[in-house]
Amino acid sequence: MRVLFLGDVVGPVGLQAVDALLPSLKERLLPHLTIVNGENASKGRGLTRADYNRLKAAGADVITLGNHFLDKKQISSFIDDCPDLIRPLNVADYDKGRGAMVYSGAGWQAAVVSILLPAFLPNKLNNPFEMLEEILPDLPPIRIIDLHGESTSEKQLFFHCFRGRCSAILGTHTHVSTSDADIREGTAFIADVGMCGEDDSIIGVSPESVIRRIIKQDGTYFHCSETGVPLVCGAYLEIDDLGRATRIVPFRFRDFQEVTYEPLPNNIVA
Repeated sequence: MRVLFLGDVVGPVGLQAVDALLPSLKERLLPHLTIVNGENASKGRGLTRADYNRLKAAGADVITLGNHFLDKKQISSFIDDCPDLIRPLNVADYDKGRGAMVYSGAGWQAAVVSILLPAFLPNKLNNPFEMLEEILPDLPPIRIIDLHGESTSEKQLFFHCFRGRCSAILGTHTHVSTSDADIREGTAFIADVGMCGEDDSIIGVSPESVIRRIIKQDGTYFHCSETGVPLVCGAYLEIDDLGRATRIVPFRFRDFQEVTYEPLPNNIVA
C-alpha cells in the first residue's frame, strides 16, 4: 500500500500550495490513501467548512486535526457529517467527530488515528498511551498515526512504546521538518514531517507579526501572509499487507521545486 502524507497546512499560502501541488504529487506517486493535516489551514488556526471542502477538492482522502481543532467553532456543526475528518482521539470533554477511522479500497484496509500529546499544550486530554492501547485490537494491521505534539522526546517515547504495532507514526505540529526518518520493527517514524505554508515565515506565521508580539510585545496577534513562496513538506510511505512499513521518504518542495540536499564531501585534505 502507498500512502501520501502532507504536514500541517498553514494559512492562505499553505492552501494555495496544496491546491497547486497535490494533484501532480498524486499523479507521480499513485497513493492508495492521501492524508493531510488541516488543523492550521484557516488563517493559521482551525478549519472552516469551506477550507475542508478545498482540501478535499485538492485530493485529500483524509484530513487530520490537532490542538487547534476547535479554534473555528463552526467545526462542531459539520464534523459529525465528515467521516474523513479526524480530530484527536484523546481530547477530553468533547463528544463530536471521531479520533480514528478505518478506510478501505481495492485490496486494502487502513486505520488512521490522530493522537494529541500533552507536553507544553494546554488542551484537556485523556492519556494518549492508554487511549491508543484500548483501540489497537480493533484496528486492521495497517495503522497510521498522526502524532501531534510539541516535544520530539515525547514523540520518540510514543514510537518506542508502539513500534512493531503500528505501520507509521508521523509527527506533526511543530511545522519544522526533522531528519530522523526511520523504520524499526516495521514501523515508520519521523518526529515532524514539516508544514505546507509560506517558506519565508516563522512556522507559517508572518515574521513581522511574530517580531511585534514577541520582541516588541505590542499585543499584535500572529497572522499568516496572503502571498509568499510556498513550501510543501510531507512523507511518502510503502506498507505491506501485514501492516509493516517498508519505505518512508520525507520530501520538501520550495516554490514547487523538490529540495534535495548535497552529500557531505569525502575528499577534504587537511
